[in-house]
Amino acid sequence: MKKSISTVTRKRLEIQGFEGYSDTALFQYKTGIRFAYLGCGTIVLTGFLFSNPIFYYLAMGIAFLAVVLPRHPLDYIYNSTIRKILNFTVIPRRTPQSKFACGLATVWLASILFLMQHGMTPAYQIVTFILLAQAFIVGTIDFCVPSMIYNFLFKNKKLIIR
Repeated sequence: MKKSISTVTRKRLEIQGFEGYSDTALFQYKTGIRFAYLGCGTIVLTGFLFSNPIFYYLAMGIAFLAVVLPRHPLDYIYNSTIRKILNFTVIPRRTPQSKFACGLATVWLASILFLMQHGMTPAYQIVTFILLAQAFIVGTIDFCVPSMIYNFLFKNKKLIIR
């Protein structure tokens, strides 16, 4: 069964580096791509709700591994279980844009932990909210600001905001 995606979703996934794929492939990939962002966002949200730095450390470790491994750590879970239930294909390796976004998230989470551990509660809450907003935006509508920054810095593309 052929599935299609909107031109907006296609453009947003291409900004994330997933270029040259058919509509059917992108339709299947977007679920797995989103899974990782939503998974990490949920871990951060849990840490925020319980004011527990362990969850921030966990999310930071996952984000760091997403930079150094060929796939995001949650991609391994998705590819081995969830995609089989959905009868989807394996999602491809993470793009440089995704790795850049995870690198930024690693640094961002380290700054949240610094603020948290130094009693700067309002600051860490604001910084966490911004990180959560980005994680859930990219996890729902594929709009990834770090990917746009990467493309602007390293691919000489204009920042395209839609």
